[in-house]
Parts: sequence; structure tokens; C-alpha cells
Amino acid sequence: MQGEIAVLLVYEQTEPLAALRLLLESQSFKTSRSRNCQETSQELQQPDPPLVVFTDTTLPDGTWREVVALAAQATAPVSVIVVGRLVDVPFYIEVIESGAVDFVAPPFAPFDLNHVTRCAAQNALERRQGTTGTKEETAF
Repeated sequence: MQGEIAVLLVYEQTEPLAALRLLLESQSFKTSRSRNCQETSQELQQPDPPLVVFTDTTLPDGTWREVVALAAQATAPVSVIVVGRLVDVPFYIEVIESGAVDFVAPPFAPFDLNHVTRCAAQNALERRQGTTGTKEETAF
């Protein structure tokens, strides 16, 4: 995958996602933001939605669960990563079992965040193309 990876961040409260956004931008990801489920729905119904969505656990009009459901109805496959405030293994398991591709919590290590974001983008891209992909086909 070449070029910028589009990432949507869904949050109302600034922390921890504002810091996450700055880190993603410093790594050349193309970021945009929505503040609630309604705005997120509009973004995901665009002809070319972002490959990756990072969402806060709670929003003014819903939760991460609604964001996962909205992503499932997007115009093209999207990978959702839930952002918690603390590491919480039972919650991580719940998130993955509910359809998100990953769960992250601060502090965000730049290398790890880059890897997680690129893997999530690759997952969405492969689903869009209807392939499982190989290293040659999917190299970043």
C-alpha cells in the first residue's frame, strides 16, 4: 500500500485521542475527526471512507459499539480500533469479540502505533479488494 492512509478519529473529549492524532500525523497518516456517532455515520457513508477508525469508548450519542456497527455498514470495509484510557484485558477481549480489530491505550509508543495502524489499514484494504493479500501485493 503506497501513499497516505486515511484515519478517522472519533472523540469529543480531547484526551487521549488528541495526543494520538498528533502522533499519527507525525507519522504521515492523513487524519480527520468526528465528534459523535452521527458525524461518524456521515463520514463512513462517503464513497471512499477512511481505512481506519480510532474511537473513544464513550461519545455524546453512543459508544464504541455503535461505531463498530456503523463501520460494518460503511460503503467499503473499515477497521475500527478502540482507544481506552487504561489497559484493560477483559475490555480488550470484549472489543475484539465485538468486531473491532484492536484496542490501544496510552502511553502510545510511536513504532507500535504505526504498526497497529498499518495492519488495520491493510486489513480493511484486503477486505475491500476481496483478497487475503501477500507481502508482495500489500507491502507498505
